[in-house]
Amino acid sequence: DALPIFTINDTKFYVTFVDNGSYVGGLVGWAESVQMDINNITTSSPFGILTGKDNTGGLIGKLYGTISANNIKLTHTTDDPNMKIITGNNRTGGLIGEFYMTNSSSLNNITVNLPIDGHDEVGGLIGKLYVSSTSSFTLSIDTYNKSTGSQGDQPIKGESKIGGLIGLSSAKQGNIILKLIGESTITSPITSSGKYAGGVLGQAQQTKIEFNNSAKINLNIANIKANQYAGGFAGSLENGGTINVNTQKVQLSPLMSIRGNSGLGGFSGIIVSTNLKGDYKPNFSDTDVITNKDNTPFFAGKINSDDKSSSAQYIGGIAGSVDNSSIEGFYVTPSLCGNRYVGGIAGSVNNTTVYNCAANCGVFNNGSYSEAYSLGGIIGYLSNNKACNYENLVNYTSINDVGDGIGGIIGHADCSSNITLRKVVNLKNLTANYRIGGIIGYISGTSVVKIYHSANYGDISGKKGRWDKNDAIGGIVGYSSMNVQIHNSVNHGHVTASKDYWGAG
Repeated sequence: DALPIFTINDTKFYVTFVDNGSYVGGLVGWAESVQMDINNITTSSPFGILTGKDNTGGLIGKLYGTISANNIKLTHTTDDPNMKIITGNNRTGGLIGEFYMTNSSSLNNITVNLPIDGHDEVGGLIGKLYVSSTSSFTLSIDTYNKSTGSQGDQPIKGESKIGGLIGLSSAKQGNIILKLIGESTITSPITSSGKYAGGVLGQAQQTKIEFNNSAKINLNIANIKANQYAGGFAGSLENGGTINVNTQKVQLSPLMSIRGNSGLGGFSGIIVSTNLKGDYKPNFSDTDVITNKDNTPFFAGKINSDDKSSSAQYIGGIAGSVDNSSIEGFYVTPSLCGNRYVGGIAGSVNNTTVYNCAANCGVFNNGSYSEAYSLGGIIGYLSNNKACNYENLVNYTSINDVGDGIGGIIGHADCSSNITLRKVVNLKNLTANYRIGGIIGYISGTSVVKIYHSANYGDISGKKGRWDKNDAIGGIVGYSSMNVQIHNSVNHGHVTASKDYWGAG
């Protein structure tokens, strides 16, 4: 049956709602089983102050139904980043606190220019987007702007699941299709004191992201921060199908700084059962090893590199941690700083393939940690229990560290099933203490590693061994406790080991 239509048109409003309990909105507190049709809504200057508890939104506290919203502009004149304009508890949004979507909906030409402060599930547009149907519903967003003030920040902050667009997007049985149309811009800093912070999405579950031909989202965000799981686009992407994305669709500011303790990535902090597909591909030739190394990087910002003593872990230029997924077609040039599981593309991967990627990173680890572990030009730590392939990978990053398990392509590969590497190339020098290799630093596990048509051009240097048979360095592989096959590959770099190493090759 068709839902009754609730229409609001051509309205200007000002709010002063303080401590009004739950279900608080600038125009509607709670709309149940309706189709909302909202057009041409603006706020007086300033917006006012809206304070509630659960389900608090600049326009609607909670919506159960559908919405078509067009030409909405909510602004406030404050330039004080500490001033609270929209404040709630759980499910707080610049437009809608909680949106329980019962059919496809659209939001067109939406501007939210004011600070938003909540607890869990906080978004610049929607705090929580939820679908429980077995069907897939689409939320189309055409032109959205979440900007800073003229002289200061208009932050989005809370404890968990904080996003520039949506805090939590979750489907119970079917899928949410988030379709981005037109050009959008997000500039507000995103801060989570707990888990999940992202420039667009805090946490996304069963959410498929699509970009139409004209779509472009500018993430001109200076700072994104979470204790765990923070990314330029999303804190977490889970069961998201395949996302086709490139520098024309998503532009991550080169000034972006992502900070936290664990699970930090240029695109997403953690990725689970989701495939990322870009359009980069390194081209190899007989006269020039890689012929297109000067492509515009997908991510060129900073991850913890302002903290030279960082002991953070699971850090990558695309993702901090990746499970049962694939990453294909990305070139990145970030500065990274971490202590364990740090990679130019991914800090840690499990049952995940990586193709057509290259990284030219700045800082890896500042060298102050004797326990630094699993640093790789492309992948820091790799594990698997099913066969995985890694092809067309190039490292342009020098690593100078005191750690263990340092590789031009992979730092530490711990394999329960076979892996194959083809056309992987390291071009830079690697220096560390223990297990160091031009392609893979340290291999462990129970299966076979096969390396084809690969090359190391960097010098491999061992600073200090432990008089231990596990301490070894090599032009292709540093140390392996399992079966390794190397075919049609070459080392061009010098291999230099101090006298307390047991092996060098």
